[in-house]
Amino acid sequence: MINITAEQFEQLLPFVGAASEDVFTKMQPALENVYFDLVATVIGSDFEDAACMEDSPILGNVRSYVILKTFILRLRSNDLVMTDNGFGVVSNENISPASQARVDALFRELTYKQDQQLHGILNRLRTVEGWSETVQASNNIASFFWSPLVLRAYSPVRGFVTFDDLTAHRSEIGTAELALRRQFSDSLIEQLLEEERKAQYEPFHRHAIVKMCHFIGAHISTGETPADPHYKDLAYTAVANFIEENIDKFPKYKDSSAYKANHMQAYENKADDPTFFFGC
Repeated sequence: MINITAEQFEQLLPFVGAASEDVFTKMQPALENVYFDLVATVIGSDFEDAACMEDSPILGNVRSYVILKTFILRLRSNDLVMTDNGFGVVSNENISPASQARVDALFRELTYKQDQQLHGILNRLRTVEGWSETVQASNNIASFFWSPLVLRAYSPVRGFVTFDDLTAHRSEIGTAELALRRQFSDSLIEQLLEEERKAQYEPFHRHAIVKMCHFIGAHISTGETPADPHYKDLAYTAVANFIEENIDKFPKYKDSSAYKANHMQAYENKADDPTFFFGC
């Protein structure tokens, strides 16, 4: 477990200290649970030292994530209330819980900040040698849209974009990525995802991923901005043209059955061919 002090806790959540000194003490056991869950699902036990030693550039992200995640998990519990000065632990029956609107607004803001820290953890882990080969890497970066920052960059989704938003659009993202797999082969897409997990790319591959992200983003609709079929076509054409024009840079695709199917010439019915037939 990393060291987290009351000062660090209150620096990240200044309204907590103003309301009650009991909040940090109350949450200490939960901090440990969140930390160990993060190690198990994201970092991996073999890379805990690389991420959490005092001199690690990832430690700040880890500490901030653990604090924010823990507070969010307790935000809606009955023993936390919002007062005029901030949040505190219920110790007086005259204290009433905060309004639902205030809690919801704070929940959204803190979730956004938490997910920014999780993005930072994942993004920096990509540069740690060996992490990209772990189960955690495969589970957390199983798509080109692996972070809310990617969703916001390539789609019409705006505002405090979180991992929950990414989950909400996972069906549209999956549909687009399945189309890419069918057109350009599983082998190529898996190779590009492996490169994405370690943030190291073969020549031309990063450009291909960017174009694929535009294609995926074109499938995503919001209430204000429905998906545009014409833009989907344009985005797909940009991917296909780029890969075909630089085909020698994409041998996984060039050697695949998908490539052969895409370049198979239609049979031409000629009169001097022994198999020539007359249409009715």
